[in-house]
Amino acid sequence: MDFVSPVLDVASLICNCVGQRAVKVRRLPQNLNSLRSAMEELKNLNEDVTERVEREESLEKNRTHVVDRWFQRAEAMEKEVNELLAKCDEEIQKKCLGTYCPRNCRATYKLAKIVQEKMDAVAALQTEGNNFQEVAVPLRFSQVIEMPLEKPVGLDSPFHEVWRLLQDEQVGTIGIYGMGDVGKTTLLKKINNKFLTPNNNFDIVIWVVISKPTNLRKIQETLLSRLQIPDDRWKNRSEDEMAAEIYRVLKTKKFVLLLDDIWEPFNLLQVGIPL
Repeated sequence: MDFVSPVLDVASLICNCVGQRAVKVRRLPQNLNSLRSAMEELKNLNEDVTERVEREESLEKNRTHVVDRWFQRAEAMEKEVNELLAKCDEEIQKKCLGTYCPRNCRATYKLAKIVQEKMDAVAALQTEGNNFQEVAVPLRFSQVIEMPLEKPVGLDSPFHEVWRLLQDEQVGTIGIYGMGDVGKTTLLKKINNKFLTPNNNFDIVIWVVISKPTNLRKIQETLLSRLQIPDDRWKNRSEDEMAAEIYRVLKTKKFVLLLDDIWEPFNLLQVGIPL
């Protein structure tokens, strides 16, 4: 009996271990259905969070980094789960569950463990997505970006004249023209930097270099970037759609737009600039 008891203990331990694995394997089809359902719920939640984000972004807000990362993880999870489901379906088609072939069952047991892990991961994503206190924060852009500028010479008179006009509520557009190298860009830079002083009454000052040939899309990209509008809201969009996005933001702002190096006329409204 002294020899039999240890053998029985080992046999009992082995049977218990095998039994637990067998249960996991038998439950695989049921767990796969549960995983499919959980993934559908996560996709629905993803759509709900997306709608929340889009509503907030329409109010001149940026999605938070936490939410952006959650979207990325949810997208990656959907891909991983789809691949896993396909692999499990293929394993079940081999009738491993009926034959209990040791090699096949070992592989199926590993899949069953992964399925359980994915179910837990999907549940964690659902919990996180359901508990977002905020999904977006107000846009934060620098009111003025200082331009490098050497001490200007002989520009005091035109500077004071332009600055006076900028304070006039009846003036909407000011043109500075002349031959090359007479100081137009320097004058614009001085005006730009003047807005660094407190209490200038403008929400934002925007500097755009036009050059030639005039490229409306490039101008729009500069404006969208300066306004810190997320790339995914305008990348690969048409010029009309980009103009609408620019107009939506600027129409609520008191802004100064400084356009340098203009060589030919172009339509500001077509770019998205409110007139």
